[in-house]
Amino acid sequence: MLVPVMLANIENFGAREGARRFAQGRVAAEATEREGLERLQALPDGGVKADETKQVIDHMRTFIGYREYPNGMVSRYLLYKRALLGGAERLVQAGVLREAEDVFFLTFPEIEDAARTREVDGGLIRVRKDAFASYRALTPPRVLTSEGEAITGA
Repeated sequence: MLVPVMLANIENFGAREGARRFAQGRVAAEATEREGLERLQALPDGGVKADETKQVIDHMRTFIGYREYPNGMVSRYLLYKRALLGGAERLVQAGVLREAEDVFFLTFPEIEDAARTREVDGGLIRVRKDAFASYRALTPPRVLTSEGEAITGA
């Protein structure tokens, strides 16, 4: 599905089209900003409202790109998981871990220690597995306030 769209874009748009469209969007956004701020200026107490709005616009432009940051992290989780399991499999073969998934119950420093010393605290893994199982049995509250209060009810 993606390849035909990409090929159509290559055929229909010239070189540097992305940069041209970006610049065009920037000009349009600046015009919209100017128009909105001018309309705010015309209101009673408009100078204050326009200044506050300009601050919000500037903050949004500065930080809006960060909304995509978690997507990049999430897309790499599978790679991280595979790498951990690959190393964990070697620790299983060396008799350090009972099963590869045990690696998820260790911190990174504990994994490094296990790889270096060829020893791991099996009791610690069991405690953490039991705790994890008990957490999975919990039902999260429908509402949790910013003060940490769990609100229950229908």
